[in-house]
Amino acid sequence: MSVSAHIAEQFVTGTIGKQSFALPIVHVRDVFVPERITPVPRAPRGVAGVLNLRGHILTAIDLRTQLGARDNTAPPMAIGVEYANESYGFLVDSVDDVIALKADERESVPGNLDPAVSRIAAGVHERDQRLLILLDVDRILETTRNGN
Repeated sequence: MSVSAHIAEQFVTGTIGKQSFALPIVHVRDVFVPERITPVPRAPRGVAGVLNLRGHILTAIDLRTQLGARDNTAPPMAIGVEYANESYGFLVDSVDDVIALKADERESVPGNLDPAVSRIAAGVHERDQRLLILLDVDRILETTRNGN
């Protein structure tokens, strides 16, 4: 087994609907409650609009809509993400902790996972007897661009 398999990577955790997720912290710049999201006409499905974070415009990507978890009427939390020189606000139901996960404890995405989740997942971890979905920023953005 390689040395890198034993090294822990940092993740921001939270929930979307009833599902727990983890996002690599290397892409995360901020966590905040968005004040106002301005809709963008003809934006792909999953793009809620744009939002302003301290003078920076971020594309608001609603992971709750993408995963069919729009039952929550509470205001969303946003995770500010930098990826490929672009800024995004991933809208989720809650943001919890920063945790360390070892690569050698990661498992493949199960075949019976909801297809909407499978499209944006890099793998899964079992944590506290719950399935933690490891989100893949590249897959999220590709799925959003394709309107899936």
